[in-house]
Amino acid sequence: MHAETIQRILETAPYASLALREKEGVSVVPVSFAGDTEAIYFHGKKGGRKMEAIRHNPEVFVSIVELGSLIPSYFSSEEGLACPATQFFASLEIEGIARELHSPQEKARALEMLMQKYQPEGGYLPLADESRYAKALEATAVVEIAVEQIRPKVKYGQKLPAERW
Repeated sequence: MHAETIQRILETAPYASLALREKEGVSVVPVSFAGDTEAIYFHGKKGGRKMEAIRHNPEVFVSIVELGSLIPSYFSSEEGLACPATQFFASLEIEGIARELHSPQEKARALEMLMQKYQPEGGYLPLADESRYAKALEATAVVEIAVEQIRPKVKYGQKLPAERW
């Protein structure tokens, strides 16, 4: 998959599923995120479950899916079979190491990336003005996931026979 496609998925996917190893097992939680092929950022409650799990084991797994289209079975089955039902999508599986950011500057930069992704039209005071955001920056946990590996997968019918395509 091209680097441009990977970056597009990172920029447009509405959320990621973050898999964490907890003391009692594994959990998967949805997170709003921003980032690139080097690092992904998300935020949360300082004393929350995500942060506890990251402190226990910083190795994380992230799944990001961009849904293309649902393809109903009747589209390609004249017999009424369910088997041909499918969906087209592009996805990323990311392995990385999570670390909590502590400096107000790092946290503000990561949160600004989130704001630019989820509110690109602006309409807010930039987070670089740390004096206005000092309490919020102190109260919020911000995490950077250093990306170690990205495995992309694209399924847009490229392996279908020509007549079905």
